[in-house]
Amino acid sequence: MSEQANVRQVQAVYAAVSRGDIPSLMDALSDDVEFVIPYPPEIPNGGTFHGKAGFQTWLGLTAENVQFTALEPRAFIAQGDQVVVLSHAEATIKRTGRDVINEAAHVWTLRDGKIACQEAYEDTAAVVEAYRSR
Repeated sequence: MSEQANVRQVQAVYAAVSRGDIPSLMDALSDDVEFVIPYPPEIPNGGTFHGKAGFQTWLGLTAENVQFTALEPRAFIAQGDQVVVLSHAEATIKRTGRDVINEAAHVWTLRDGKIACQEAYEDTAAVVEAYRSR
């Protein structure tokens, strides 16, 4: 696929997330998708998740632990089969009630028009701090 087609596919993923459209989101993923969230082990929705079932596990853990108030992709940068998204997120950690604001880079790798991998690069220290009880 062209770089612009890859950007459109990633934009469609963010749009599906904002609508809560899980079927469209799942359809955008390859069967062997890898989702990498580099949080330390004490953060429940961190780690590497494999396949659509793993991605659904990550979605469940995230919904159980995090209430997003903003998730805004701000720039899409494409090269070949990769799209880097610079994003802004605001959320509340449910168990502590603490807020976290995070700027992130998400690296999406596509294969045959489907999401094959997503890797997040963000301020993990801010997330860990939000999970800590006061």
